[in-house]
Amino acid sequence: MSWRDRPYSGGSGGGWGSGGPTFRGNPFTWAPTIGTVFGIRVQIHILFLIYIAIELLRAVTSGGQAFWWHFRYLAMLFGLVFLHELGHCLGARRTGGTADHVLMWPLGGLAYVAPPHRPTAHLITAVSGPMVNVLLGALAAVVLVTKTGSIDVLPLVPFTLSLPYTPELWPLLRSPWLWLILFFHVNYTMAVFNLCMPVYPLDGGQVLQSILWHRMSYGRAMRIATSVGLAGAVIFGCIGLFTQNFLLLGVAIFGYITCQQQRQSVASESVYGYGNFEEPPQTRSPTRKRSWLSGRWARRQKALADEQAEVDRILAKVHDSGLASLTRKEKKILAQATRRQQDREEERQRRA
Repeated sequence: MSWRDRPYSGGSGGGWGSGGPTFRGNPFTWAPTIGTVFGIRVQIHILFLIYIAIELLRAVTSGGQAFWWHFRYLAMLFGLVFLHELGHCLGARRTGGTADHVLMWPLGGLAYVAPPHRPTAHLITAVSGPMVNVLLGALAAVVLVTKTGSIDVLPLVPFTLSLPYTPELWPLLRSPWLWLILFFHVNYTMAVFNLCMPVYPLDGGQVLQSILWHRMSYGRAMRIATSVGLAGAVIFGCIGLFTQNFLLLGVAIFGYITCQQQRQSVASESVYGYGNFEEPPQTRSPTRKRSWLSGRWARRQKALADEQAEVDRILAKVHDSGLASLTRKEKKILAQATRRQQDREEERQRRA
């Protein structure tokens, strides 16, 4: 999963700094850095380390063979989740955005990305992660089907490893091919989970918001997407309780809280005059008898659209990193836009 409006901050709370973990402040923000890939810092949340330790200790009680099986499975799961988040990072960079680091935690992974404030860029960034799993799963499926000559070898029931007991599959269950079946199933489940669960900030919720953003303003698209996310979180939370799937329950609770926070953020930006710094209304050009007037009007509309997009980008940066992260030029642009917004409000009040 990935999102821009994340609840963590790189400089507050003492969880980690630009140079690595500091292990100060709230222990729930501790995240040691384990390395850097393509300039992307990879961190593991302390709770994720505790989760891995508990799973391995539980496996030890079942014997050495069970321990090594769980160890290899967790290593594969960790690698696939990381590649998923790396896909988000590379997708954001491909659109001209930035990607700082990836955080691995008990509910999956978090890609700290900042794509350009455009619907297409956000859509590409959100889809890039699941597409990694789709590609890897497709490659595994091709190998398995070629090996057995039957598509029945593929476990197509997500979330639960339900293997079809067919003559083609029996020889594979006691061989290294079983790991390729698990490899396919994990990728398949991750792709279905992320794309079919429309709870913001999961990939499905971000894809929905990006699609809506193509047809309406950013704020309205976010409000609709988070409303759907709240309903989805309640539904998936109930499913998690009924099936005793506490991972699904945790994701649902996390999604519900994030949707609420995002709705409050959009509402507060609107109150202070920032929520409407979005795409200008797509009005139709009036009929002009002289082409140079029409061209001047079009250039004016493009300038307004560029200005609104730049203000949106600056506001997103303020939301993510605070006012201190702005350059002098960005502060000047934001101040000018704020004054123009205040002038429009005063003019509207005078006319009223």
